[in-house]
Amino acid sequence: MNLRYKKFVFSIMLIFLITSSVIGLNPTYQMEIKNDQQTANNEFIFDIYIKNIPNVTWPDYFELASIQAGIKINSSVLNGGVITPTIVAGYSDLLASQQQTNANLTMAGSGAGWGFKMTLKSPLPGAGAGTHITNAEMRVCRIKLTNSVPFTAGAQLNFVWNNAGANPWATTVAAYLPGLTALTSNNVMTNFSNPYLNAWNGLIGTDWSNASNWSPSGVPTNSLAAYIPASANQPHVTALPASPATCNALTIAAGATLTIDPGKALTASGATTITGSLLIASDATGTGSFIDNGTVTGNATVQKYLTDHRWWYLGAPLSNATAVAFTTLSGTQNSGNRLFYWDEGTQLYVNVTNTADAMPALRGYSFKSFDASPLTASFTGTLNTASFGGAANLSYSSGTTVGYNLVSNPYPSAINFDVTHNGITPTNLEPSIWYRTNSTFATYNYTSGLGQNNGQAIIPAMQAFWVRVATVAGGGLQITPAARVHNTQAFYKTPETNVFRINLSDGTTNDEAVISFHLLALNTFEDYDSKKMFATDNTVAQLYSITSDNNEVAINGQNELTSGEERIVTLGFANAAGTFTFNASNIADFDPAVSVYLEDALQNSMINLRKINSYTFNSADANNAGRFKVHFINKITGIPVNSENNISVYNDGYTIYINTAEQSSIDIFNAIGEKILTKQVEVGLNKIQLSVDKGIYLVKVQTKSTAFSKKIYLGY
Repeated sequence: MNLRYKKFVFSIMLIFLITSSVIGLNPTYQMEIKNDQQTANNEFIFDIYIKNIPNVTWPDYFELASIQAGIKINSSVLNGGVITPTIVAGYSDLLASQQQTNANLTMAGSGAGWGFKMTLKSPLPGAGAGTHITNAEMRVCRIKLTNSVPFTAGAQLNFVWNNAGANPWATTVAAYLPGLTALTSNNVMTNFSNPYLNAWNGLIGTDWSNASNWSPSGVPTNSLAAYIPASANQPHVTALPASPATCNALTIAAGATLTIDPGKALTASGATTITGSLLIASDATGTGSFIDNGTVTGNATVQKYLTDHRWWYLGAPLSNATAVAFTTLSGTQNSGNRLFYWDEGTQLYVNVTNTADAMPALRGYSFKSFDASPLTASFTGTLNTASFGGAANLSYSSGTTVGYNLVSNPYPSAINFDVTHNGITPTNLEPSIWYRTNSTFATYNYTSGLGQNNGQAIIPAMQAFWVRVATVAGGGLQITPAARVHNTQAFYKTPETNVFRINLSDGTTNDEAVISFHLLALNTFEDYDSKKMFATDNTVAQLYSITSDNNEVAINGQNELTSGEERIVTLGFANAAGTFTFNASNIADFDPAVSVYLEDALQNSMINLRKINSYTFNSADANNAGRFKVHFINKITGIPVNSENNISVYNDGYTIYINTAEQSSIDIFNAIGEKILTKQVEVGLNKIQLSVDKGIYLVKVQTKSTAFSKKIYLGY
């Protein structure tokens, strides 16, 4: 659908002089066509306005008797169809007795005389009963022209106010004379041809957002169309996603090119017709974003900038995309451009080597260039604007990565997979998405709305990501245009008082474990948890935590801590030998009523992360979940609420933990009263490891001011 004829706002006022037999009583009218826009490939709407131009006889208003509006249009727009005019209800400032009905509308003519006529209701209202037309604009009506076929692509409506009695109707206006029942004569306006509104001229340069680059002066809005003809300065969209450029219909004429610059955004709320070229550009700073809320006709080019020697997860933004977007492809390991997709059924990556191979919408790919320079992939064809996927388009077979499917955002804009996931329907999927980031994976959980390694709900244009079918019954994912957004906003916007984040760094790479607390979460694996997706590079430090039923997770959703509760969450890490640092990155935001300790079992150390939020250690090659634990102690002024005398005692297996606000003496007795240990402990959380039989034991804590005893069960 061509949008060149979509918008014709007439800012030039058309003056109608009404003469009469009563000299000196001639009112002056001003009529205007406004708010015109093409709303579909075969529909066009516009408003007719009228107002009084004050003179001595009518300084404030005149009384309207009748209007006949004759408007000629370019008959070549019909495309062999028949236009039916209708009144759009609710868009008139006239008295109800004078408002138009469809019976007052006519379309007829031939050749250059093809046109449209609107008259007021009959009979005339009579003197004293007509609408008072004031000095402010009053809308006569809104009219919709509906063609039986799409309007001709590339044609223009070319509205012309008609002159007296010609081809096929004149434009005339009559008013009641002041104090009389007589009418002024039905006089006509001078013929006038009106220009386009929001036609690109490029007089100042190439910036879409510069009003002087448009005729008449003014940047398009979501209610006004944009027409791009061929010109010396072709437009570039430079608006950021937070405040994108907008237009209603968008028409790019033959020989013209519209470029959406890298990291910039445009929304077309009407139909998009591309006879020339639409380029959505990409470079090292980002990729352009385009959202259409109408139909799209014609081809566009979408770029994706890909640095060399790293893996990229991506998908195609076109319905007819092929692998030729990557220019050449290689089947040789560690050489040339390597492109793969994941086959969940075989649990294998499939190497794509033929550039003619189709790239279906929603399929995710992994790409790496081993050449010495970056590659800008270039997809040219029909933009994806439909819905993709369904309730059973994903598989669950067998193997170590059973159920994991690599999918992609199929649009040339971001999509929002947040907790509401409007426009996205997952069926029998775990509520998590994973995507590659540097050497590890980022994770986002759309039940809790939490991300790990900066994982977020906003999935960039063409980004591929992993989802996991939950059971052998199979599952699916449907993504619709309603999910599309322009967005580069950072994910974490407010302090997370119920979320604990701990980062592991080897000095080069980083990984993160997230532990969160929710009213409806369980400590076993469920929807508030996201499993850990491990990188295949064993030299990269990788961190995770363990649920109570021994699942390795990137995001560990725990039930809320009760008053005075102590809870231990085990950390696991996989790494090559080296020096590493833990950092409790958001400890300042985490609930201040909860004490947090990091336990290093190998070094028999307890680190109060409220006082020191980082901890450096050495490790040999490792892949275990036994060395480190995080202790969460819900307390008031440093001590659990349900403890006595500022003392808390709890255990994990055969390890006893004593949290005390004073230096204390500890005595431990077995079930028959034998003392098996005496030990002095410091202020804070202390750990005592016992090698004893399973059973019931008594722990006595003696401070300078008080004594406290608690029965514990070791080995249970």
